[in-house]
Amino acid sequence: MSVEEPVGGYTDITAQKNGRIVAIEIETGKSDDQANMEKNLGRGFKEILILATGAETYRKICGEVENISADAQVWVEQAQNLIE
Repeated sequence: MSVEEPVGGYTDITAQKNGRIVAIEIETGKSDDQANMEKNLGRGFKEILILATGAETYRKICGEVENISADAQVWVEQAQNLIE
């Protein structure tokens, strides 16, 4: 597990196990989430988990994920839902 992993900018968290690497972005709605997805894809991440901190950010990102490359798997979760 790495926090603020430098990948031409920084990925918030990277998780790695048995050769599988997942980029994890925590989105508050204050950054350019589309640029963050593109940054991670450009660095070769094939799996990205985006944790949205609010409902509005979650809805916005869900609409953008539809335009992501079919080569990548992107999950969007609302952070609050992870503990309910």
